[in-house]
Amino acid sequence: MILEISLGIILILLALLVVLQNKPLKAIIISGAFGASAAITYFFVGAPDVAMAEASIGAVFTTFVYIVALKHSGKLKIGYLNVPGLAEESSQGYEGVEYEILKLFSEDVSMTIEMHRIDSLDDKERLTEFDIICGGITEKESADRADFISIPYLDTNIFQTKEGEKLDLVRIKNMIMSGSITSSDIEQDTREITKYIFLVSKESEDIGEALRDFLQNIDRKKFDDIIRRNLG
Repeated sequence: MILEISLGIILILLALLVVLQNKPLKAIIISGAFGASAAITYFFVGAPDVAMAEASIGAVFTTFVYIVALKHSGKLKIGYLNVPGLAEESSQGYEGVEYEILKLFSEDVSMTIEMHRIDSLDDKERLTEFDIICGGITEKESADRADFISIPYLDTNIFQTKEGEKLDLVRIKNMIMSGSITSSDIEQDTREITKYIFLVSKESEDIGEALRDFLQNIDRKKFDDIIRRNLG
């Protein structure tokens, strides 16, 4: 009797964990554990045939089907502006601070990344195709984008060149390294403090909430290492 009650409590707890879990893969694994626990319960209450069916179908086969389905359907569409150090495609594949962060995020929510390069933020119709947009976008650039949620992740500065162009710190660094400008071309007294952000489509609000939570809880040592390796 005590064993049956204990198994019943375990089933209730596992069911609650499945409902409350916001990570699909973990929810599937817990669901499999629920099926296995149910099979054990059926066996001890005198229904071995039902227990066998639950173990083979509920615990094993269904879990396998869910994992396969998740693998093929869980795609995260990313639109990115090509900015070396932040998000770019190289001969080795994609790299940069923002790519690495989104790659870690996609693994955390059990999704795969699908990267698409965009030339600018002006093509509003095309931007709606993506769940997340990145590529050195700053808070100032997000002010007039009502269809997107702005999620900041890293402090930066904006400087003005002598020609009047305003550029973020990473773009300035890239231009100096390429020889397009020199440090003397930058008006040093024009510095504005802002943040780099991810733009998340409001149609993907659940992804935005998950990304915000991920950034708040990311391992700071790992985050700092990503910044150091890509931006120095």
